[in-house]
Amino acid sequence: MQVYVITKLGLLFVYDLETATAVYRNRISPDPIFLAVGSPSTGGFYAVNRRGQVILGTVNEVTMVPFVSGQLQNLGLALAIAKRGNLPGAEALVGQQFEQLFASGAFKEAAEVAADSPKVRAGKAYMYVHSLRGKGKGVGGVGGCKHFWPC
Repeated sequence: MQVYVITKLGLLFVYDLETATAVYRNRISPDPIFLAVGSPSTGGFYAVNRRGQVILGTVNEVTMVPFVSGQLQNLGLALAIAKRGNLPGAEALVGQQFEQLFASGAFKEAAEVAADSPKVRAGKAYMYVHSLRGKGKGVGGVGGCKHFWPC
């Protein structure tokens, strides 16, 4: 969930509610804003400036996760936003996180990431666990992967 802060000078600040991290800022009006109110039906806000223009602001949910991961370079926040809001755009990020955890030997954490993401769980997790079968890593049981998937 995001918090909108609109200043009298026409500046918009968007913050992530859980972490209080600034996600976006921009000028939405060259004229002073004298009224702003939330819009529950759109998940955004309405603002009225001195010239009488009505401004509707919302977050583009399709581009939010790629924006946070790309422009802000904050992968953790992008994943958290995607998971909390069930937003698209985090599939590649979750896959990268799974691969990093798995490669570092953090199998429990990798399994938790896979369990939270159906797309990773269906594809990569299955293949990675089966790749350990011949390496003697002992995932899920003694010498094999008996407790996760059939080997």
